[in-house]
Amino acid sequence: MYIINVYELQVLLNGMVHPPLHHVVITGEKDRYVAGLFLRPIEGLIINAPEEIVDDEHARLYKPFNFEDYFTFACVDTTKRDLSALKAYCTL
Repeated sequence: MYIINVYELQVLLNGMVHPPLHHVVITGEKDRYVAGLFLRPIEGLIINAPEEIVDDEHARLYKPFNFEDYFTFACVDTTKRDLSALKAYCTL
C-alpha cells in the first residue's frame, strides 16, 4: 500500500489543488497524545503529473522527480520543509 503526501499530490495534480497548512491549537489542562504515521514512497519511484491533466491551458508546473533525491534536498536545510522546497527543487 502506498500513501501519498500533500507535496506529491501537488505535483501529481499539476498545482490544481493547493495543500493546506495544518495547524492545531490545544487549550485546556488535559494531556493529549498524538501519533504520526509517515511512509516514504517506493525507492526509485518518479513522481510526475499524468499527461491527461497537462495540456495547452494547463502547462506542466513541476518536472518529474525522484522522492529520495527531493527528500535529501529538503533535509539538508530544515527550513525548506514546506511547499517552497518543492518549488525550489522541481519547478520548471
